[in-house]
Amino acid sequence: MKIEVISINKLKPAVYNPRVSLKPGDKDYEKLKNSIATFGYVEPIVWNRKTGNVVGGHQRAEVLKQEGYEEVEVVVVELSLDKEKSLNLALNKISGRWDEEKLSLLLSELTRIPDFDVGLTGFEMPEITNLFDKFNEKQDDDFDFSSELNNIETPVTQKGELIELGSHRLLCGDSSKEEDIKRLLSGQKVRLIHTDPPYNVNYYGGNRPTPKARPKNSRHWERIYSDDMTQEQYEQWLKNILSNTKEVLQEGAPFYIWNGHKQFGPMHQMLTALDLHVACVITWAKPNFAIGYGDYNQQTEFCLYGWKKGNAHFWNGPTNESTLWEIHRDSTKQYIHPTQKPIALAQRAMRNSSQHGDVVFDLFLGSGSTLIAAESLGRRCFGIEIDPKYCDAIVRRYISFVGIDKVSGDLRKKFIKEVKL
Repeated sequence: MKIEVISINKLKPAVYNPRVSLKPGDKDYEKLKNSIATFGYVEPIVWNRKTGNVVGGHQRAEVLKQEGYEEVEVVVVELSLDKEKSLNLALNKISGRWDEEKLSLLLSELTRIPDFDVGLTGFEMPEITNLFDKFNEKQDDDFDFSSELNNIETPVTQKGELIELGSHRLLCGDSSKEEDIKRLLSGQKVRLIHTDPPYNVNYYGGNRPTPKARPKNSRHWERIYSDDMTQEQYEQWLKNILSNTKEVLQEGAPFYIWNGHKQFGPMHQMLTALDLHVACVITWAKPNFAIGYGDYNQQTEFCLYGWKKGNAHFWNGPTNESTLWEIHRDSTKQYIHPTQKPIALAQRAMRNSSQHGDVVFDLFLGSGSTLIAAESLGRRCFGIEIDPKYCDAIVRRYISFVGIDKVSGDLRKKFIKEVKL
């Protein structure tokens, strides 16, 4: 340990420091002032020579300045800024009050660094997850995906292209191909699946499975990938996808798979046949129903929740969590397909079944709701979308959500002229 005496003017308060600042008159300030007056300055400040920042002892430094000290004894370290921030957290954790919002942002920044050892901060991952979720959840990004999609004449994204969006990854590929899944994940194991596969009801051209005799003002939907197969073809197609997906799941990793009532039984059978544990059915209750052609108008959708066997599954949700999720849906004016999901559904799944920094896999990214939910909660979304136009619109949505200043130079060059903010 290297100790030096330096001018107090060399001490720069770290702007990221998440501790609540003290000022004369504050109870803790007066306690610290009295302690120094009584016992002397017995605990040196930790100072980083490389940056000039105070790493530990901001409150002591402030009291010493106010009390007229001109020189102080410091413990000198020479660290990179990232290592300095980690040490700051570890030193600060033992005393004082946190500015929790600043703390959540700092922890989020550090945990996004590849191969970062979160243990250096003195915080456990569940602590980080709960803190980040508390301050960073957004219920709706108000992005008009339908309008953006209509504005795209020739997509920028090419089939087979892998796009990095901050800590997220988007592959313009085919989720039924094992090689595409492996390419997207690059050896990383999935901690959570949240996905909404096609329901195989042929919504194309209208708002019912067959467009014949539909009203003149019926909504025209874009064709949905793999949504018009025979039942036998559909079941084999989906079984292959689920089989490939199982291989990349960590043992104990949960899944949330949405589907309509028509495929509910076959989906359940496929999952159990693959030796995946189906725990329950989650029902999304919408505030109102969509006008349909049956005797009953649909006001619910269903999700199969479970996990891969082999290890205890992760649960971070409340003890009184319900299988009935009453969540508002997006405005139908912004819908690009009839089963589009609001980001609040994905957020609820992520809060309950994942931790900060976990990889969340969506095999049918669609409008990008899972990605936006992951960004809002500090998770990493790895998603596949087969349509280049949809990929373009997903990138636009991401840029609109995080802001241009958070986007890489390459993305700016490629997409910035196409993005409406």
